[in-house]
Amino acid sequence: MWLYFAALAVIGLIVTVLAGRWGGAQPSAEEAPGSPDGLEEVLAHAASEDRELTAQDLDAVQLQTGFRGYRMDQVDRLLDVLRDQLAEARAQERDTSGV
Repeated sequence: MWLYFAALAVIGLIVTVLAGRWGGAQPSAEEAPGSPDGLEEVLAHAASEDRELTAQDLDAVQLQTGFRGYRMDQVDRLLDVLRDQLAEARAQERDTSGV
């Protein structure tokens, strides 16, 4: 019986080590970190033009997934809310500046 628990402990240790070191599947060529759809690229593009982010900027962001990453449905929901709030703020600015 003790041999069974020792083997189980060794397997658990191996799984723990592998899970801690493995960063997930490699992105495809079209989803590579250097792609223009990444968050950093969109932020850098807006900064280079010295402008605030727009709803279109947030629509362009595609977050990559990983083995131990965030839940995609939660991140998508957050981005939807941020995009809507930003679009609403822009509309209010246009309404108040046009009066």
